[in-house]
Amino acid sequence: MPLIILAVFRLGHSELYWYLIFFSYILCFIYVNYSLVKKYKTNKIANLLSFCFLVLFFSELRQNSDLIIGYGSSQAYSNSSFPTIEIGDMFLNDYWFVDEQLFAGQFVGFFNDGAKYQKRIHGSPYDNICQVKNKVFINGRRFYLSGKWRVEYFDDNNMICDKAFDLKRYEYFVLGDNLKNSYDSRYFGMINRRDIFLVSVLALRNNEIRDMNKYIVNFDELSEYGE
Repeated sequence: MPLIILAVFRLGHSELYWYLIFFSYILCFIYVNYSLVKKYKTNKIANLLSFCFLVLFFSELRQNSDLIIGYGSSQAYSNSSFPTIEIGDMFLNDYWFVDEQLFAGQFVGFFNDGAKYQKRIHGSPYDNICQVKNKVFINGRRFYLSGKWRVEYFDDNNMICDKAFDLKRYEYFVLGDNLKNSYDSRYFGMINRRDIFLVSVLALRNNEIRDMNKYIVNFDELSEYGE
């Protein structure tokens, strides 16, 4: 039983899931000690196993403290979202986010093919995606950062979709802000909700703190392309 709990602890990365694993670990620890004391009428074996158990537990706690606490930091290692995000920028991340926080424009961390990435959400479940070369239109419009969010609408007369599809439930389409130098959903496709493990809430550059939530897209305030 302890080995099963430990294995699940290593594999899981959902925010609520970590708390359930944490308490499962504690309950399992209490149960094992009680069973050994009751069976052998001695505390020696229970104490030895408890020591090994605690070593494993605190080892996992140390490696995954961000997920247990709920907040942690990370650093940008690429210019895929330049100039919004530069190499060396630090993030404060929320690991206990809920689905309601996954807005268009939100900067998220996710797993893809065993690697970790941080990109910005552009398409959410049930959105229509149309890719025209490197441009991606979401429900007939694309939004991009140029000092502020701007919008360009799909031109039926002059544009043809190279790829077109609808996102399914729990699927998201992510892009880097630097579209000329970003490995994102244009290449590896959509990502699943279960692979998103953090939402960035603050960014730090040269002692300047920026609220990452300010980049959430308000479609009523988007400026037209070229303005």
